[in-house]
Amino acid sequence: MLENGLARHADAPAVQRAPALVYLAELRVRTGDHDGAVAVLAEVEAMDLTPAEREALATDYAAAAELAADLRRP
Repeated sequence: MLENGLARHADAPAVQRAPALVYLAELRVRTGDHDGAVAVLAEVEAMDLTPAEREALATDYAAAAELAADLRRP
């Protein structure tokens, strides 16, 4: 459902999409789709956000960084 919602609202502002994408990455990790999680996290990292938007999403970006670190561990 989350992927469908993101696809339907692909034109939503990045600041609104980022939290949903981070959650999707977490779901993919939990279901064993590590490659999918890496792809979603790369999409989050590539988002063109202002410093104020990144600050507003600090919790989401911290969660994304933690997920990325977990994925790099053997």
